[in-house]
Amino acid sequence: MKRDNTKIIDQYLSGELSDTERIDFEKKLESNAELQKELELQRNIYEGAKRANTRNTVKSVGKKHHLINLTKWIIGGIAVIALIVSAVYFSMQLNSTSEKERESTTQLQIQLKSKELIKDLPREVFTWSGEDTIYLSESGVLISVPNEALLQNGQPYKGKAIIEWQEAVDGATIMKSGLSTMADSNLLETQGMFSFRVQAENGGLLEVDPEVGIYLQVPVDEIKPGMQLYKGEYDKDSVINWVNPVPLEKIPVPVDMSELDFYPRGYEDTLDKLKLSQEKEYRDSLYLACEVFEMESNDDQINKEEEITNTSNLAEHRIYDTLIEDTLYEYSENQEEVSAVDSIQYEKFNSIPPSKVLAFWNKKFNNTILATRNFEKRMREIHETCDESLLKLYTSNLDRPLYFIDSLAVTRGYKQFESFFAERVGKIELDNPHLNKLHKFYERGIKELREQLKLERERKAQQERKWDNEVTTARSEENVRTANRKAQAFQEEASLNHEHVRKQLGFTQNIKITKNTIIVNIDREVYAATRARKTTKVSFNGKTSVIKYNDFTLEVAKHKNFERLYVYLLSDKLNSYQRVGHKQGKVDYPLNDRITYDIVVLGINETGYFYHEIKQIKKGTFGEVKLKSISESDFEKRIITLNQNRLGRPMNIKDELAWLKLEKENYKVQRLREEKRKFLERVRKVVFPCYNNNGYKDILIEVFPTVVTE
Repeated sequence: MKRDNTKIIDQYLSGELSDTERIDFEKKLESNAELQKELELQRNIYEGAKRANTRNTVKSVGKKHHLINLTKWIIGGIAVIALIVSAVYFSMQLNSTSEKERESTTQLQIQLKSKELIKDLPREVFTWSGEDTIYLSESGVLISVPNEALLQNGQPYKGKAIIEWQEAVDGATIMKSGLSTMADSNLLETQGMFSFRVQAENGGLLEVDPEVGIYLQVPVDEIKPGMQLYKGEYDKDSVINWVNPVPLEKIPVPVDMSELDFYPRGYEDTLDKLKLSQEKEYRDSLYLACEVFEMESNDDQINKEEEITNTSNLAEHRIYDTLIEDTLYEYSENQEEVSAVDSIQYEKFNSIPPSKVLAFWNKKFNNTILATRNFEKRMREIHETCDESLLKLYTSNLDRPLYFIDSLAVTRGYKQFESFFAERVGKIELDNPHLNKLHKFYERGIKELREQLKLERERKAQQERKWDNEVTTARSEENVRTANRKAQAFQEEASLNHEHVRKQLGFTQNIKITKNTIIVNIDREVYAATRARKTTKVSFNGKTSVIKYNDFTLEVAKHKNFERLYVYLLSDKLNSYQRVGHKQGKVDYPLNDRITYDIVVLGINETGYFYHEIKQIKKGTFGEVKLKSISESDFEKRIITLNQNRLGRPMNIKDELAWLKLEKENYKVQRLREEKRKFLERVRKVVFPCYNNNGYKDILIEVFPTVVTE
């Protein structure tokens, strides 16, 4: 979020910004008319406060806050209070926006009702020229007179005027002026007594337009609990008696929605630490992606083969085209398969749905209680409660005072809202048609955001199912090819061994065999030796034949660096190639002594292929072998060349290469899914204080924005 304008302007005026920050601020200033007005306003106040070096209150505050915090009083908020001093009527509410516990501000909206000022109380006089103007009194009260604030005979007054101001903010002044601090027979504690009058140049008394108001901000050391507004009435002895107390009420100050931060506490800090994009569109999209709601079954989704289109008009909350899937494929040596997603379930947990936050975080809700710093503070606490119904109290009562809604929160047992209630922040006036439109816009916004998220998740789920089905089909076909290849390789090697035994035992293909049991016994021994890959002696009629197998071992260095590891045997006697297994990167596979082999060791990970080749061997203990990176094209050339050179018509290896390529790509897909799943889990734990990732079951499909680093 953007830093608070007030703070930046304070630093700019006091020369605390760095050269880079100053240049950046001045560039923004050139194109932002509102920022220019705010700067001019604060510059006037800042200079006025500096000129008032004889004013004890201002000087005191300046010492504590380097004088700059005066601007925070001005920007913090405007309130309306009702107070009568002498025969002057004030309408006012208490408001404090200081960031220090011992400093606060009381703001007044004043409506003139009398022609007389208070006797024996010093008077200050200001000249008004018909424009927005702010004055600073001797005690540090800031008086804001908008350009349309005054009326003459019920019509807007644009001429020059004289403002007369009286104030009594300390005990000495109150006593010297003979002012009373009694309400009937009760002693009162006061934080200020004021009188105000405005006259036109011709001497006619002017009124204050109640629709516009004149605003005062009164600095006080602290907000006194239970402080109220009293009307001042003269008794028969001409002593002011304070009557008709009215509870003080702060007026929430509207702030543009773009200046507010409604993310959960720690969300932006987490993204900042990860050095992710600071664009609000990105952060909104990621925030929305964290939302969890019950989705339709996969059977319903599978039936939706038609194109899914996004009809949402909330463009600023666009969902990025990326998918997270909470699963990793498990591989086994003998059976490798992946199933498409067949269920989507989760165990519900309490949370504030991001869609319900983003739906009101919209310029349509400017000039409502939601577009205030007061509600911004409350929203942080609402996130911590994980109570969606608590947020609804505020979004469905836009025409009610904030303190009223705070009281409802307290009655629900949320004691942390007692301090908010004590602030007595009021309401922002809304007409009924506008209020109804906002309610409808909010509900429609929630619906559209959720539909948008669901549509995107369904779209990505279809894409992922298509990919998973492709991988599943390829693996099934490979399983069939592997079974056929193994059967063919075994049959070919067994026939080779059988032919060798027959020759050694003196049999020929044309010999007539009369003792079938003997031939069967030879067959059994040959097949058993081939299957066991073990040196075996076969005897018949005093003759002995030996089927010999030699040791062959190797170990792949850093085998854990590879998601897939394969060892291929390409022989000079068998048409089929062989793919042998390994355990923790170790290969122990006896080689037939009558065959010469070329050995290919292939490792695959996300970065590509890694290769090692051993040529023309019958046996060997090779120890640790290191795989070297090789391009996909070079690997294919080498393996095809080795395969073609070993026999006249070797088994085609292209299907194997296509499958390997798919497995390599699938590794990237699964790795990315897992990384995104972990990332989203991390963000969810920040976004949802009550989130329990152990509550999820089966597979949870989510969409979130592409991670963009700066």
